Amino acid sequence: GDRASIKLDIAQIKANRIDAILGLLQQSSGNMRVTGYVDMELNNLFRSGKQLGILWRQYDVQSQLLKTAFNSPNLLRSPLGLRLAFNLLKQDTTFTRQDFTLGLSFDYGTLDLIVKANFMGSRLIGTPVSTEPDQSFADYNLQYYGAQLAQIKMDNILNPLNGFGWSIAADIGNKKLLQNNSAPLPPEDSVARASVQYRLVAKAEVNAHLGSVFVGHVDFTTGLLFNNSQIFTNDKFRIGGLNSLRGFNEFEFYTARYVLSRFEARILIGEQSRIFGFFDIAFTELNEGSPWDQPMGFGAGMLLGLGSGNVQLVYALGNSNQQSLSLNQAKIHLGYVAKF
Repeated sequence: GDRASIKLDIAQIKANRIDAILGLLQQSSGNMRVTGYVDMELNNLFRSGKQLGILWRQYDVQSQLLKTAFNSPNLLRSPLGLRLAFNLLKQDTTFTRQDFTLGLSFDYGTLDLIVKANFMGSRLIGTPVSTEPDQSFADYNLQYYGAQLAQIKMDNILNPLNGFGWSIAADIGNKKLLQNNSAPLPPEDSVARASVQYRLVAKAEVNAHLGSVFVGHVDFTTGLLFNNSQIFTNDKFRIGGLNSLRGFNEFEFYTARYVLSRFEARILIGEQSRIFGFFDIAFTELNEGSPWDQPMGFGAGMLLGLGSGNVQLVYALGNSNQQSLSLNQAKIHLGYVAKF
C-alpha cells in the first residue's frame, strides 16, 4: 500500500547552563558589600532526561546557602518521576537549617503533580542576639508531608512573549523542639515542645505581548506558616534580593506570612535580549498579630543575549520600615549565564 514518511527538522539547542551573579550593595556606612552566587543546571544527563541542579550563594559575609536538586522522570517508562532535593543554609554565627525532600512526580501534559516528604532541622551555632522583640530562636526537627501542583505554558522560558505559569504547594508537619543550653526554651506551659505546623506556598506568572516590542510581565508569590504553638525566627520564610524583592539585601526579611507582587515593563531588543523597568511590593508579617510591613523596590535593568549565554545588569532602590529610600542604599546586580 501507500506509505508516508514524516520528516522533522529539529535543531539541537543548548539546554545546560551556569549562572553567576555578582552583587554590589551600598551600605548605610558608605562601604560596598560584595555578594554573589553560582547556579548550575544540567539537563538530559547521559541522554536519559535526568536533571541535576546545584546552587551556591554567599549573601552575607558569614552567611551561605547551598541547594541541590535531582529529577529522574519516566521511571520504568512510566509517567512517574523521582525528585530529590537537599538544602543547607548557614546564617552568620546564629544558626544552620537543613532540609531533605523526597518526592514522587506525575506528569500529565503540562500539569506536574508532586507528592513529597520534607525532613527539616535547625540548630543554633551560638547564643543568638535578638535585635527585634519578636525574634526568637530554637533547635527543632520538623517533618512535613504534602503535595504540589504546577503548570507552565510559555512560548519561551528564558524570554517569554506570551504564556503563564502557576504552582501551589501545601504541607502539614510534626514539629519537635530540642533543648539547647545556649538558648533555653520558654516554659512548657507557654510553648509546646511538640506541635503541628502548616505551610502553604503559591506562585503565579503571566506574560503578555502588548505590541511589536513591548511585553508586560506580572508575577505573584505568597507564603503562609501556621503553628498552634509558636513559629521561631529560624523557621520563617526569607525574602529579599534579585530573585524576590529587588532593592534589598538577599534574604533580608524574616516573615511568617507574606504576599509579593512584581511588575515589569519589557522592551525587546532581540530574541533573547530586553531592557526593562520594574516595581516590586510585598506585604510581610513577622508574627501573627505583628504590624504588617510594606517594603517596595523599583529600578531598571537589561538582559543581553549572547551566542554562548546572556548578561544581566540590574539597578534597584528599596524602601521599607527599616530602610529609607536613598541612593546610598542602591543595589547593583551583574550576572552572566553560560549555556552549553
